[in-house]
Amino acid sequence: FVRTKGGGGVGHVLADWTGKCKVETNETARAGATVTVAGQTTKSNGPGDYAITDVQPGVYTGLVNATGYSPAQPQVTIVSGASTTTDIPLVPIPSAATVSFVGSDGVGIPQVEVQVKGGASPTTLFTNATGIATTSLAPGDYSLTVNYTSTGSPAVHYAGQASLHVPFGGQPVAATIRNE
Repeated sequence: FVRTKGGGGVGHVLADWTGKCKVETNETARAGATVTVAGQTTKSNGPGDYAITDVQPGVYTGLVNATGYSPAQPQVTIVSGASTTTDIPLVPIPSAATVSFVGSDGVGIPQVEVQVKGGASPTTLFTNATGIATTSLAPGDYSLTVNYTSTGSPAVHYAGQASLHVPFGGQPVAATIRNE
């Protein structure tokens, strides 16, 4: 929390696993986040609580940093003689993901639709001229599926699937789907 003289309250730093930038019941506290407001800096404790006191009334942009998360910059309005509660959701740093779709000969197949399921919402990718598609993914487990029929003549059907685990921390990941 951020409070003026005589005020009090509670603030929390939480992991925003859904990417909706709001605190939800299943999200977990983040200990050790650095919270800065009005030139004062503190760290969140085990339950994610933090406190900054004796802040002059006004509007401030805070800064919150934690390892493995994108920085947050919450806006905080301090009113004289009152406490201000600011819960701060942190979004995990996404990973660069490379998905390759190859034939039985190991050569990339271009212009193929790849369905990615898992995480906050499903997405569709298309492979480039060398059979590679790229995207950013939040930490989690993903299912990659190709079930695609080309629009050319003659039409060609492609199919295959793979799994991809994206670890916490933003490290690049890759998966290869083989045409079945």
